[in-house]
Amino acid sequence: MELSEDGGATWATAVLDPEHDPYAWRLWAFRWTPRRAGRVHLHARATDSRGSVQPREAVWNPGGFLHNGWHSVEIDVSR
Repeated sequence: MELSEDGGATWATAVLDPEHDPYAWRLWAFRWTPRRAGRVHLHARATDSRGSVQPREAVWNPGGFLHNGWHSVEIDVSR
């Protein structure tokens, strides 16, 4: 798991929880210190055991299955 605060130009590695079940969601943690106040977009992406990295945009399909694009959130940072 990696996180980016610069639109994917650079990535920082998150810590994966060592306890997990195969084929299930895996918890992770990331200690982040904002560089500035204001709106910040954070992006998260995962890499599987074969080295395949999630694409920025998910491929659309009518059922919404296999949505594998980056997850993004926008937050307001105040000092």
